[in-house]
Amino acid sequence: MSHPDRIDFIKINGKVVINKLERREGRDFPTSHDVVPDFDLDAALAWCTANGYAVRKWAGGARAWKGGKPWVIRTASQIMRMRERNSCKVNLDFAFDG
Repeated sequence: MSHPDRIDFIKINGKVVINKLERREGRDFPTSHDVVPDFDLDAALAWCTANGYAVRKWAGGARAWKGGKPWVIRTASQIMRMRERNSCKVNLDFAFDG
């Protein structure tokens, strides 16, 4: 069984939404979507790190990329729009986070 190229973890109302994506031709395509209550995010991120994923974590979730290095997930215009709407979140790098 192959592992996904990217995994997104989003915390919402005591649950964790897990999106797994496959990278093809420079684009990410969803392969699964799960909502898991009582999910141990720290254990999942430790597994990701131990299995060669680059991990970025923020207050509302985390993201992991296969291959040990994150890649930009948004276009420049998407990043600018996110910055305009979320100017108070100065610790997020919208190219990778959030």
